[in-house]
Amino acid sequence: MIEGVELKELPLSLKSIRRQVETFLLQNDLLLDGDLDYYVGLFRDDEMLAGGGLAGDVIKCVAVSSSARSMNLSNTLVSHLRSVGNNKGYTNLYVFTKPNNRELFENLSFNIIAEAPKAILGESSFGNGIQQYCKQLQSMVGNGVQGCIVMNCNPVTKGHVYLIETAAKQVDTLHVFCVKEDASVF
Repeated sequence: MIEGVELKELPLSLKSIRRQVETFLLQNDLLLDGDLDYYVGLFRDDEMLAGGGLAGDVIKCVAVSSSARSMNLSNTLVSHLRSVGNNKGYTNLYVFTKPNNRELFENLSFNIIAEAPKAILGESSFGNGIQQYCKQLQSMVGNGVQGCIVMNCNPVTKGHVYLIETAAKQVDTLHVFCVKEDASVF
């Protein structure tokens, strides 16, 4: 840890803390993501110099104040978030950030796996990440027409079975991807 800089967990359930984080993020052109379950800040005295959070296995809302960008606080912050994520059982963490942060996160050993004009997605996995998963999926490709469906089947209902059977009749090989949680707005 950098001398004179203190790491503090910031419980977003407290309105005063939430406002403090929202203000800090706004000053750094970010909005607070509502699904964060953990947020931490780096402080010198009462001044928040940097902050970042976790939403499950995704690092989000990472910001370093303009006055502290030369202090290399990103490494300390992301290392802490990785440690917290690992303690929660996440062996592969993702980062969702702006494209101008690409080099920073690549230097922190994140592999960029998706990119859009206003956002990038990186992963921290070495050897068993999305590229390895895609290779594994490639080995499952059969002959003929391929199809896939993504479903939250918890529990599996007769409706799910009907949809799977109907889709299977339309292709030679059907791949069914079951997601582990429903994060949809419906």
